[in-house]
Amino acid sequence: MFLRRNRDETIRDDPIHTCNLVHSRVIDMAPSATEEGEAEIMSDAKKKEKKVWSKPPKIDTSAITGIRAITAIQIASGHWLLFYGSKNQVPIDFQGGLAVSTFFMITGFVLYVGYRHKVCDTETFSYWTFIKRRYARALPLHWICLVLYAPFVFLNYAQIRDDYNFWQNKSGEVNLIMGIALTPFLMHSWIFSLCYWNSVCWSLSCQLGFYFCFPWMCRKLASLEEKIEEQAASSINKRSLVDRIKQRLFFRGGGGGGEETVENIHNSIDKTLLLSAELAGYKKYILRFYHLSSFLPLTLMGIMNSTYFRNIWKDKDFNGRASTLVTALDTDLDGVRAYFCARAWFPVRLPLFFMGMLLGAARMRVDDALKVEQQEEEAGEANQADSSTSSYRGKWAFRTDVLSLFLTIWIITSMVFSGIHTDSKNIRIFNEFILTLPVAAWLFGLTACTESYSYRLLNLKIPQRIGQWSFAIYLLQFPFYSYWTAMEIHSMNLFPPCDRQAEHIRTWSDCFRNYEGGDDPRYPDVIVIAFVIMLVGLSAIVHEYVEKPTTKWVQNLVG
Repeated sequence: MFLRRNRDETIRDDPIHTCNLVHSRVIDMAPSATEEGEAEIMSDAKKKEKKVWSKPPKIDTSAITGIRAITAIQIASGHWLLFYGSKNQVPIDFQGGLAVSTFFMITGFVLYVGYRHKVCDTETFSYWTFIKRRYARALPLHWICLVLYAPFVFLNYAQIRDDYNFWQNKSGEVNLIMGIALTPFLMHSWIFSLCYWNSVCWSLSCQLGFYFCFPWMCRKLASLEEKIEEQAASSINKRSLVDRIKQRLFFRGGGGGGEETVENIHNSIDKTLLLSAELAGYKKYILRFYHLSSFLPLTLMGIMNSTYFRNIWKDKDFNGRASTLVTALDTDLDGVRAYFCARAWFPVRLPLFFMGMLLGAARMRVDDALKVEQQEEEAGEANQADSSTSSYRGKWAFRTDVLSLFLTIWIITSMVFSGIHTDSKNIRIFNEFILTLPVAAWLFGLTACTESYSYRLLNLKIPQRIGQWSFAIYLLQFPFYSYWTAMEIHSMNLFPPCDRQAEHIRTWSDCFRNYEGGDDPRYPDVIVIAFVIMLVGLSAIVHEYVEKPTTKWVQNLVG
């Protein structure tokens, strides 16, 4: 196929002949019409052939269990200080918003890693069985906590309606009642309702929306994975083809006594370059959905806080509310309502959930590459270049520790600032909607390598055990805090009247903690440590003797 070596040596120094030689080799390497027809038939057959997604290798997600422990404690600590702490000082914000965003990404990651091969098998996968099992996982403990907290909602209903409901016009009570009716089924945040019936379950309502969309999104991402792989292989093939032609022409002096085919060039592709190209493709889509995950909530927040909507929800004729006076509290409620809509309405949080799914897809691709390399090493076929795939994990160990240090310093700084400055909502909003990109990289690193100090810390026994109890910690915090406070003040009135004309009532959170008994704080805020420890202990018991048995029973019931 190629010109002979002696002819190459004769014309090597002639630039005109050299150009002709390159042209002739490229033409010779192009497939014939017959080959093109066969390739086209093969391509059509491949398209018709259904891809079978094999079960992915077991990915170590133990560090994610440790993250659940940290985020659950963040949220529980922040809620105690905000709703039950001292009213004489600004409550420290433990940045629970960022913790919830992390939960959403973790959900996407874990679901895609665990369910891709099941969802893509359309013959055996049942959509409604999947939804029922997701419900069966969440509802038992959720319903138990709703029963526990129900007395506080119904004994304080009038006060919630008049002073604490975000929607303050005549339709506000309709929204409140609908939210109460939908809360047992975790659909209340779909209609922008925060009915205070165990308030934390708004995030479960958001996640339920993710579950309903997941099978469709899973199949779309599986198709996207194939597209990324094809684009990466095509890019590497073209680069390799040009490099090999140049190498043979200018450095080896021609054919070298044998024929070089396109197939041989394909087989010599550097697997490390291919992996890098594929991960670059995943990175591109992760960045796109990161921008969407920030843009959509912030846009919705701006719309809900616009003059048009603010006027709609301030109805002067709403009985029981002194809304004729526009106070600092009214202004703050407008901002808090817009913020709640942006964080709790699941359609605008779907990009963040899909980011987690993309992280899971990229993580499985890395695991596939490592598995192939391990098999080659066992067979003695691995070359030195391929060892860089393993070194990839070493690089991510360093990156993960750097990200851990950065996130720790930033969150602590944000907490300290929130305890000094009265209005630190902008920092909370930034962390919840903007800081998710470094958190995504951190999650990827914690699952991609076991060599980092961060991984070892999160795999200690205590964070692992607390992480297993995190769901119980999350749902039990308001019932536990509320009953403790009710026993201390000898009253179930945990939603005290909010004096909108009082000078010290300037923010939504100032309405809380004004319990009967004077202005003296019941505890210093440092006591939150003791309350969280008690909550963790209670959650451990509930997880073992209530959550696990009831969840297992309900899952067996639904099949």
